[in-house]
Amino acid sequence: MKFIVFDLDDTLLCGDCEKEWIKFLARKGMFIDTEHVSILEKFDSDYRKGKLNFHDYSTYILKPLEGLQKEIVEKLTIEFINHSIKSLTDLLTDRLLNDSRSADEVLIASGSHDFLVRGFAHYFEIKSSIGTPVEILNNSYTGKLSGEPTFSDGKVRAVQQWCFNNNLKLDDAIFYSDSINDLPMFEKCGVQIVVNPDENLRKIAIDRSYKIIDRWGNLLVSKIKKNKNFSESEKSEIIQLALSDHVSFSNIKSIYGIGEKDVKELMRKNLKPNSYKSWRKRVRKFSDRRANYK
Repeated sequence: MKFIVFDLDDTLLCGDCEKEWIKFLARKGMFIDTEHVSILEKFDSDYRKGKLNFHDYSTYILKPLEGLQKEIVEKLTIEFINHSIKSLTDLLTDRLLNDSRSADEVLIASGSHDFLVRGFAHYFEIKSSIGTPVEILNNSYTGKLSGEPTFSDGKVRAVQQWCFNNNLKLDDAIFYSDSINDLPMFEKCGVQIVVNPDENLRKIAIDRSYKIIDRWGNLLVSKIKKNKNFSESEKSEIIQLALSDHVSFSNIKSIYGIGEKDVKELMRKNLKPNSYKSWRKRVRKFSDRRANYK
């Protein structure tokens, strides 16, 4: 029996859905904290160090939902996913989803809040999902949790209960995650696949002989091209990588063997003029904020 458990953020997705959710709400005027970008970056930094105060994080993320009816949040979630799906998915997302089609059971288990995890699971046509439970009273969100966060050991307990309810064993699972916070899950599952790990998690994965997938490495393209005579499908893949806010020019070079100048030329020849100008503007904008972008 093939049983797969996916983490969501930075694993099945190529970014953090809750960070993008807050940005989405801010653009709609539903989140008025002007410091939300820097605050989210601090939460993200603490998370990657394994030091996240989940109560503080959850309170911040859920504040805009307080008093909103369940149906309104559902509509917002659908709008958000349709708006952000291109920037939050990539070639690896497609390959993981394609691989999961042959599985007998697939579960998304994430520390992100349940309404978002459930929304992405529905979009990906995955019937089962677990997320941090959010309280709903009298058909309205309270801005509070209704149970234990599905984070670190809490995720293990939630998945174990789900397995018990579905007559499955966690030690039969193939588990994919990017996060050092998921070490308790890795230790309980039968097969461990670490996706694009940071330095600390990579060391642990190597020491324990976990399989490692580098998001922009050999999984995507098995052979570096030494010439520039790309097929149409290869050009399409390069364009998808270049359009992603999560892929640098150095990532593309490591896969296809072409540098920034050649990527820009390929984009110029294959995109419509206005699309090319918009892409270059976005690259410059992000480069001003992040030294390692593009």
